[in-house]
Amino acid sequence: MTLLALTLLALLQAPPQESPKELQAVFETSAGSFIVQFYPDQAPNHVRKFLQLAREGYFDGTAFHSMVSRAVVQGGDPETRNPNAKEKYGSGGYNMGLKREISDLPLKRGTIVAFTLPDKPDSAGSQFFICIGDQLQLNGQFTAFAYVGDGMDIVEKISTTPTD
Repeated sequence: MTLLALTLLALLQAPPQESPKELQAVFETSAGSFIVQFYPDQAPNHVRKFLQLAREGYFDGTAFHSMVSRAVVQGGDPETRNPNAKEKYGSGGYNMGLKREISDLPLKRGTIVAFTLPDKPDSAGSQFFICIGDQLQLNGQFTAFAYVGDGMDIVEKISTTPTD
């Protein structure tokens, strides 16, 4: 599998009391950079947890470990820091105390969604997927907490990365 490094370079922020609506996350990958903005009104707990993890450096050195060409890419698993443990990819970062926050946001191109374990809707944590194409069949099943504000072409490029 070809992996792409995912590093949260900066949270462009005003003082901590500022609204998360004003924050942006900059992802620097080996395919290029993209910028994420948040939906704090629709998923306040998921946004808060993502920002906390990012500030702690949790995502630094992780990789996108699952790609479906022009459909979705999945990242946020701390297990991906170890290139010798590919059998564990996709298994880490769950059960961080997050309950689903379902909104009426459609899972369309650019939407970032909290990933959960099958049949365990309240198992979200650090893993997420980014919709490359509309995934409207998943509406109402996952928590949408952010969106790609700039650099969607980079995310699409990641989705076409050959995997093994």
